Amino acid sequence: MAHDVLAAARALRDELDAAGHQSWSRAIDDAIAGGSTGTEILMRLRSVLTRIAGAVHEDSPMTATRARAIETEVTGILTGSR
Repeated sequence: MAHDVLAAARALRDELDAAGHQSWSRAIDDAIAGGSTGTEILMRLRSVLTRIAGAVHEDSPMTATRARAIETEVTGILTGSR
């Protein structure tokens, strides 16, 4: 479950990097690498995804939509509704 979310986040990271949003791609890497537990990683990732969705919406609406979709999935895992 969480592995799929991390794979999706890494794919989003690559997409952001290719689109010239290196600071956001690094933020995803930092969120994943900076957590010491699975829950901490997901909480950090959710925060970053929320900020990404808002920041890139005008430049890359599809990327923002993907970030929101992953964030929704992460929230589901954290709240036990997934």
